[in-house]
Amino acid sequence: MKFTVNKEEYVLDEDKFGAFRNDEEKPVQNIDEEDILKILENRELDFEKAYYSIPCENCNSEKSGEKKIYKFFEYHLYLYTKDCEVVTNSLDIKDEETSFKRLLNQKEVDNSYIVTIMVCCDCGDFEIEIDEFEI
Repeated sequence: MKFTVNKEEYVLDEDKFGAFRNDEEKPVQNIDEEDILKILENRELDFEKAYYSIPCENCNSEKSGEKKIYKFFEYHLYLYTKDCEVVTNSLDIKDEETSFKRLLNQKEVDNSYIVTIMVCCDCGDFEIEIDEFEI
C-alpha cells in the first residue's frame, strides 16, 4: 500500500511497520496489520497532517530538531463488528442501505471501532491503532 504527499511516496509495508495496538478493554478479534492493509489496498486515500507531542519510536523524529511537536500523516477508517468480529468497514459502505445506523438497527452489527494509521513524516514508519468508538 502506498500514498503520496507533496511528491514524496510513502510505502506501508512490513519493513516500515512499527506497532499494532488493539483496544485494551474490548479488542477486535481475528484482525492484525495485514488485514487493515488489505482493506486499504487499491484505494485513493487522503492522509492528513497530524501533530503529536511524542516523537516517532523508530527515528525519534530527528529531522524535526528540538521541536516539541512532531509531524505525522494520519488516516482513519471504521470497523463495524458483531460480537467483536469484523462484519464490514466504513470504506466498504457505499449507500444508506448499508449504513452503520441501519446495520445496527437490523442487529447485523453491535459496535464500531476507529482505526488510526499514523505515518512518521520523517522516516515513513507507521503504526496502526484500533479503539472502540462509543456509539
